[in-house]
Amino acid sequence: MHQVGEMCCPHYRGGECVADDADVPTRDPVDGLSLVVAANARSLRARARLRQRDVAEKAGIQASTLSLIEGERRRITLDDALALCRGLDVGLADLLTGATTDDLTTLRMTGN
Repeated sequence: MHQVGEMCCPHYRGGECVADDADVPTRDPVDGLSLVVAANARSLRARARLRQRDVAEKAGIQASTLSLIEGERRRITLDDALALCRGLDVGLADLLTGATTDDLTTLRMTGN
């Protein structure tokens, strides 16, 4: 069960939410850095003229996972980022090109 208040949950009855988490709509899971990494992975793969299945094999992930990542339908985990670096033979900084200065500073990926 999810934690919500009476005012925002249509499933709130008798002091608690009675919905299964699967019934509760969620916001789009892909945003921020995941979008940046997805776009860069797509671009880097295209520039290297590699097929998704070849990158996925080298990365140690399923081709369907890479497709979800590149299609901006999967939130990127650290494990995903590591696999992408391995599969594309690039560094993390290459995947983060175009990220906001605030995000890069938080990740200590700037010269500051």
